[in-house]
Amino acid sequence: MEKSRRLLVLDEHHETEAVLRAVLEPAGTSVTRVRSWQQLQNCEPDQAGTVLVLHSNETLDAHPEASSFSEVPRVIIGRTETETSGTPAQEHQLEDLFEFKDLLRAIDSLWKSAS
Repeated sequence: MEKSRRLLVLDEHHETEAVLRAVLEPAGTSVTRVRSWQQLQNCEPDQAGTVLVLHSNETLDAHPEASSFSEVPRVIIGRTETETSGTPAQEHQLEDLFEFKDLLRAIDSLWKSAS
């Protein structure tokens, strides 16, 4: 039996979450859109199988309220600088103009590395 998978999407663009939900939820993945950094702190970062997708102009470092997510595997969209607060087990970066197949491939790679 495969571990449950959870995807948290901190996204300034509704489209990213909508596409990920349409593709991944039928396969049993929980997709949750997090609308603010403060809302992110209400999620459980240590749940196995969690991947964070950050499509925001702000970094995790700028938000101490989200520091519990510094070690969660993540995909960063649109920024090229590396986060400085801790190095996550895995991190993938995509340019702001990306193809969803590349995003899905990065997410899947993080889940495979975690298992």
